[in-house]
Amino acid sequence: MFEYYTVYNAQTALVAGLITSVHCVAMCGPLACAWGRPQQLQVPVEWLLLTYHGSKLIAYCLVGAIAGAVGQAALQGFHLSQLQYVPWLLVVYFAIIGFR
Repeated sequence: MFEYYTVYNAQTALVAGLITSVHCVAMCGPLACAWGRPQQLQVPVEWLLLTYHGSKLIAYCLVGAIAGAVGQAALQGFHLSQLQYVPWLLVVYFAIIGFR
């Protein structure tokens, strides 16, 4: 009745990334594309996994540092004493989320 087939290529990955979030297109997409191993290259899978997760870790650290610097600059504009506790509330919130 219905033919069902799936096409996986760069265009479908881009559309899926745009639909789900810009995060997938900007960070996960390029890392996942770079993770593939060409047939002629004999690189151990462990090295590919280490490189993939290491580059993800570095990218998240850089983005977090930039976001932290922007947030710190925004908080410097306010001299209200209650705002100094907002970052620590977020730290506790994300720790609870992280440990479920």
